[in-house]
Amino acid sequence: MTSPAAAAALDNPLLADWTTPDEAPPFDHITPEHFRPAYARALADHEAEIAAITADPAPPSFDNTIAALELAGRTLSRVGDVFPSPDRRPFQ
Repeated sequence: MTSPAAAAALDNPLLADWTTPDEAPPFDHITPEHFRPAYARALADHEAEIAAITADPAPPSFDNTIAALELAGRTLSRVGDVFPSPDRRPFQ
């Protein structure tokens, strides 16, 4: 059985695996309504990743602190990279 969160990810192209050439965002399937739930999920995931880093009982090291922080927030970055911004101009 699929969890509600997993089902929502399948329905939201921002959270699903991108099977497009070069794993580019599937722009033809993304609508403005997809962004709010994608950001909510991505922020919750990022908070959980940070919480896991801070709760690690091992002594702090480069790998379990710096490298782990570097890997955290991938989904948040991915959603943010697709979000239209007034600073970004479309290709001309």
